[in-house]
Amino acid sequence: ETQCPTFMSNMLYPSLRDALRANLIRMLNLNESEDEQSQTTQSQGIWKILVFDGPARDIISTVMKVNDLRENGITVHMSVDTNRYELPDVPAVYFLDPTAENIKKVVRDLGKRIYDNYYLNFTTFLPRTLLEELAESTATVQGQGLISKVYDQYCKFVCLEKNLFVGHVPSVYGLLNSPSTPEQQIQMALDDITSMLFCVLVTMGCVPTIRTSKLNAAEMIGKSLSQKVEDNLRNARGNLFENRQPAPTLLVILDRSTDLGPMIRHSWGYNALIHDSLQLRMNRITANVRDGDKVQGRTFDIDPNDFFWDKHMTRPFPEVADAVDNELGRYRNDAEQLLKSSGASSIEEIAQADMMNPSMNAINLKSAITALPKLTARKNVIDMHMNIATSLLEAIKQRKLDMFNEIEDNIGKQNKGSILEIIRAADAGSIEDKYRLVIYYYLTNEQLPKEEIAELGTALRGQGLTDLRALEHIKKLRMLRRGPETQNRASPVPSAPPERGGQRITSEFFNRLGSRLSENLREGGIANMLASVKSMLPNRRDPVIPRILEALMDAPMNPVGAGDPMSSALEEQFITLEPGGRRPQHQNQRFDHAIVFVVGGGNYTEYNQIQDYFKGQYGARRVVTYGATHLPTPSEFLAELASIEGSN
Repeated sequence: ETQCPTFMSNMLYPSLRDALRANLIRMLNLNESEDEQSQTTQSQGIWKILVFDGPARDIISTVMKVNDLRENGITVHMSVDTNRYELPDVPAVYFLDPTAENIKKVVRDLGKRIYDNYYLNFTTFLPRTLLEELAESTATVQGQGLISKVYDQYCKFVCLEKNLFVGHVPSVYGLLNSPSTPEQQIQMALDDITSMLFCVLVTMGCVPTIRTSKLNAAEMIGKSLSQKVEDNLRNARGNLFENRQPAPTLLVILDRSTDLGPMIRHSWGYNALIHDSLQLRMNRITANVRDGDKVQGRTFDIDPNDFFWDKHMTRPFPEVADAVDNELGRYRNDAEQLLKSSGASSIEEIAQADMMNPSMNAINLKSAITALPKLTARKNVIDMHMNIATSLLEAIKQRKLDMFNEIEDNIGKQNKGSILEIIRAADAGSIEDKYRLVIYYYLTNEQLPKEEIAELGTALRGQGLTDLRALEHIKKLRMLRRGPETQNRASPVPSAPPERGGQRITSEFFNRLGSRLSENLREGGIANMLASVKSMLPNRRDPVIPRILEALMDAPMNPVGAGDPMSSALEEQFITLEPGGRRPQHQNQRFDHAIVFVVGGGNYTEYNQIQDYFKGQYGARRVVTYGATHLPTPSEFLAELASIEGSN
């Protein structure tokens, strides 16, 4: 059975995460809609087992936590690959990728009669061949009476933030650009990307106008996706877009080569710094945390309801550190008020309160006990971000990331001499950071003489760098773009922007900040350590992909020849696809809702650029969802670039 999305009609542009969460909740409640759940008791009060594979776990874990599962009747959740004991009186909700291997695992469980009945849910469309295999194998073990329902959920993507999603398609840039990649492997990757985007559209409940860049993988994916949507719209019995939203949506599909800068540059945003300097995978952060004289690795899960992350994840690191201090101050004030009103001497005393104690105000104590869980949860969030900020500070000091960020913010003011000085400085960060600076300098300087970049490469080798294949690939890419077919083409791509609120932090400030962090970690807080730090104000440049996206969203109101040179260039470089045919009501209306998807990888720097740009320009009036095939770290992307040259 196919499942139409649970579209939240009370919101004009619901976030992708909210839409996905609603679909998963329905799945956990045996695929009953909210109305059906309120009218019947079939799924209410039923305790269930959740069985998943790796991809399905990633889909669920970034939008739901253990408490959310319990609220929806899931008492136990386990991997399909683990040895599981029999629970013959309990129904099981399976959530799996539609693969032949998973079909065998389901049939194995059916044969063992592990559970009472089985609700089989697949992350995306289950091909007919596998459906027939499931039916035949189930009959062989006489388990056909155990399967209650089989559903295609169409949610094979990972939603990391409200408007950020990625696929399970790693190393795509290297795969698509390597001449040694077999044609079959390329086609499989393109099919996977198309399927993922189709799942996103189904989940969001929209049939968009599609704009794709020409003559690359983005165009192939766009055409394939458009045809897939067209075919579904013609399917009277299985139309997944019956409840689609009426608001016009634009889907822009771009190739990663449109702008390589954000994949390489040193970012100052909180989420991007964590991704680059610590480890951030599927919303789980791994960091080294100092506890007295010991340093130990710890993991921190970003909860979808983390108020601090939601508000500050794109902000520059100094502002984030200041915000942690402010939140800690608010917590202390609230805790103090709670203690005064209850008569307790400590938070611990409230948690263990005796309502009959005459020294305490019983009425206020009851209110305090009610408020305590939320207050404690707030403190846990603050403590988590305090530890993360401390680990980031160590990484910034060790790698001189503030220096690299400032230089790249003002990359237009740099020259060969200033870059060589950084390369040769013994205390100026790691050799990989210097390598990234050279690549970013090259990317942002179209007129750089080849002799100059060769000299910079020689200087890097002199400092111990042995692998310059990533730079070689980018040099070849530029040569191809300067070929006869693109020599005279107008380019809509401006220079990359400086980081908002970029700040160079002095070594004196680092020493002061480090000592205060250590002191306040012991005390349980961070002092206001940024009062004396003033923001630098580098020259602003428009970000690349946000400006392209903005022009495409404005295209109906800004026809070619209307005075904007970008308009003409966009018409030359982008095709338009209209699944379901041109909708007359959209012809003269600009788009306020867009999805931009990058084939070949994205990162938090670019996500931040897009969100900050559109919030700054339009507030809440325009909503943009950002997606990519995967989110490699800068180091991982360098390895992808190098692998292309290594295959030649």
